[in-house]
Amino acid sequence: MADVLFSLPVEPKLLFRLSVAIVLLEHHLTQSSHYTSHFHANYSGNQTGTQCWLTEKITVLEDCHPCTEFEKNSQSVGSCVATGYKEKVRCETSGDTSRSCERVLWLEERRFWTLEIVSLVLGLVSSTFVMWRQRLLERQSMQKLQKQINI
Repeated sequence: MADVLFSLPVEPKLLFRLSVAIVLLEHHLTQSSHYTSHFHANYSGNQTGTQCWLTEKITVLEDCHPCTEFEKNSQSVGSCVATGYKEKVRCETSGDTSRSCERVLWLEERRFWTLEIVSLVLGLVSSTFVMWRQRLLERQSMQKLQKQINI
């Protein structure tokens, strides 16, 4: 039964098209769900200034981005201590402050595309090796059959 499954012909173009369609679908889904999956940490005492975003209307001045090593080590920016990421916001009455955030969109997107490229390369290398091995085995079996016929 397993031999039948592995011997079925698979169209490489079909697999490629299906892979591209899946990657585009995943990209679309991750882009549209960015704002719903962008959670902010609520760690008391680790923020600079007050936690005005809990009670006031805010405007995001700088998107979530990694803190520098100096900010993490010196703990000069309290919002960097909890997650290592910070976001600058402007509260309606309290003014500018920073808060911890859990996700950096461009970092997640870069990791996603790195994973996709590595998967693609590994898939291509694996399929190339399988095709090479299959041709080698077919050639060996043909040589063995020719030897049997010639003897």
